[in-house]
Amino acid sequence: MRWKGKSGVIAVKDYRQVPVIEAYAPLRAIGLGMTLKLDEEELFKPVTEELKNIFLYLAGLIIAEILLLNWLVRKLIKSEREARTAKETAGAIF
Repeated sequence: MRWKGKSGVIAVKDYRQVPVIEAYAPLRAIGLGMTLKLDEEELFKPVTEELKNIFLYLAGLIIAEILLLNWLVRKLIKSEREARTAKETAGAIF
């Protein structure tokens, strides 16, 4: 057997050719070994679901930031135009 009295965790393909995470350890008292297998997809499913939610929130925040920045820049441009107009008007009066 490939474990030879050692214990550990490995990522392999099982008999179905599906990637699994396998934990193995010897049971020295009875002379056997124990293996626990879990499909990688099943193991990482909660993480991927949370990542989807995080990406949605992150996309929403980025869109909100872009809209806010656009609004602030437009406000700044309008203020700059008003200042130039006021300067030109004041220069024409004097």
